[in-house]
Amino acid sequence: MAKKIVVVVGIVIVGIIAAAWAGATWLYGEGTQSAFAKIGDSTEDVEHLVTVTPGDYARGFLSSEAVTKISPKGEEETEGKSLSLKHQIFHGPLAITPEGVKPCHSYIVTTLDADALPEEVAEGITKAFGDAEPVTIRLVAEFDGSVSGVIEVPAVSWSEGGNSGRFGGITLTFQGATKKGSSDETELTFLNAELKLAELTLQELDGDSLVISPSTGHMEYEQDKQL
Repeated sequence: MAKKIVVVVGIVIVGIIAAAWAGATWLYGEGTQSAFAKIGDSTEDVEHLVTVTPGDYARGFLSSEAVTKISPKGEEETEGKSLSLKHQIFHGPLAITPEGVKPCHSYIVTTLDADALPEEVAEGITKAFGDAEPVTIRLVAEFDGSVSGVIEVPAVSWSEGGNSGRFGGITLTFQGATKKGSSDETELTFLNAELKLAELTLQELDGDSLVISPSTGHMEYEQDKQL
């Protein structure tokens, strides 16, 4: 069960970055609903890993709700192989969000649709995370076309066959921008990202244990600049 949870979280992290980033850049330049319909067209960089397709879209005045489906490449039609992400899109210029009023083009909160998961996997996630969302992304599309956001995976614990473990969670913050290139393809102009991994503790039945200390990582990219 622990392996299944790790796989699910891993796929979510890869797919959610692609879906949210593509969605936000489209949302700034075009109408919300038409942009969402084209979300899969903006994920060329991960097309060899996953397929991202738009699902249902319910447009509202202050906010809209949408669903994105993510599947491993070549497994789009295989039952139990896809994930669904729920997006709540708060419209600017003054987005009324759960965190207060934010001046921006769009504010997007994305979570995993646990109801669309296989029952065994959904039960395992509930057992590990409790009432907490297994992954949440909060993303802001700014007026100048830039995008900033944070991806959070909360603390998780598990126990199976006498072995147990606990992971303190993941926080990934990022900011960047894109532009249309000469071939009309979207190009990344800059990206700053910081990853924080909390402590991981594994305890085996025979008493052996492993503790991996917290760690951080940072990445900076600027187009036409050698880092």
